[in-house]
Order: sequence, then C-alpha cells, then structure tokens
Amino acid sequence: MHFSNLLLASAITLAPTVYSYGVATVEIAYHEACSNGEVPTNKVDSPESTIATKDTCAQLPAKHSFDIDAYSFQVTPITKDTTHVCHALGVYTNDECDGVPLTVVPLFPGKKEAESRCIRDGYFKESVSVRLICEHEKGDEEQDHGQDHEQDHGQDHGQDHEQDHEQDHEQDHEQDHEHDHEQDHGQDHGQDHKQDHEDHREDHEQPKAKPGLFSVLGL
Repeated sequence: MHFSNLLLASAITLAPTVYSYGVATVEIAYHEACSNGEVPTNKVDSPESTIATKDTCAQLPAKHSFDIDAYSFQVTPITKDTTHVCHALGVYTNDECDGVPLTVVPLFPGKKEAESRCIRDGYFKESVSVRLICEHEKGDEEQDHGQDHEQDHGQDHGQDHEQDHEQDHEQDHEQDHEHDHEQDHGQDHGQDHKQDHEDHREDHEQPKAKPGLFSVLGL
C-alpha cells in the first residue's frame, strides 16, 4: 500500500493550510465471526487505510476468505474542522459513491476518532468505497432552493405586477373614454337643446301677419 502511504503523507502535509475542509483517514479492519451490528472483535489479517474527503470516492480492498466474515471502519480526522463540517463517513458498494450509502459512521464535533460496528463482507465485491458526508451538501441544496424560490417569486411578482398594470391601464382608459363620451354627449345635447329652445322662442316672439285689405274685401 505504498500509494496509500504517499497519499496519507501528502494529506497530512497539506492539512494545516486547508481551512474548514474535512479530511480524514479511514481504516478498514477484517473480522471473523462478527455479525451485522455487533461490536468488532476477532480481527484477522492486516488492516488497510485510505484518505477520505467530501470530493473524493476512495476505495479500500474488500477481502474475502474463510476467516473473514465482516468489516469495520475507524475514522480519524486530519483537519481540526473535519468533525465540525462533516457529520459522517459514508460506506458504499459502488466505485462512484453514488446513491444512498450502505451504512454510515457518525462523526461528532471534537471527537478524535469514530468507529463502526461490524458489517458483513457479502455486500461488497472487490472494493469498499468511502466518502465524507459534509454539511456543505445540505447548504448548497438549500442555497439552490433559495435561489430558485427567489427567481420564481421574482417572476411571479413581475407577472402579477404586469397584469395589475395592464388591468389598471385598461380601467383608466375605459374610464377616460366614458368620461370623454359623457362630456361630448352632454355638450352636444346641451347645444342642441339650447338651439331648439332659441328657435322655439323666435317662433313665439315673431308677430303674426294681420289680414290685408284685399283679403278682407275677398279680393
């Protein structure tokens, strides 16, 4: 495991320069006669180790033999912020750490080590994948949700504002049109009524012609 040792040394060297980032060593132990959920006992063979972060899916060898029935995991934080920004180590049966982990090893703030119970070797084929599960994943999801909500709210607010503006504009236009129509109609009606009244008064005041002399004589 020369490569793992080099990786571990590099992580330890760089760890002090990383702020608020989770890095931990993960050691897998092999056990005989240890069922799921039991406290690890009867260690057999040599343990293997790797480095786990939230951004990497690291693999550990899944050993199978007559003497090996189960595995257990020990997590040792490298950076001081690991147990504050990460809440568990996820153990996966695929090489990409996709989906829901088969099991998790909880991490508690300030604790220097965390150890799992036994898990049967039959779940794994050639390798065991591990990755740190950190708070940033939840924060990013909430942030994305907040941005989507803000965008949706802004779009809905803009559409509502536009609809309200159009409705107000239409109502104002209709009211102005009705007002102008009433004014025009009132003015026209008033002028016509006044003209009729004046014509009627002129007809009333104009004297009637007296019968002429010839009409009286019947000529």
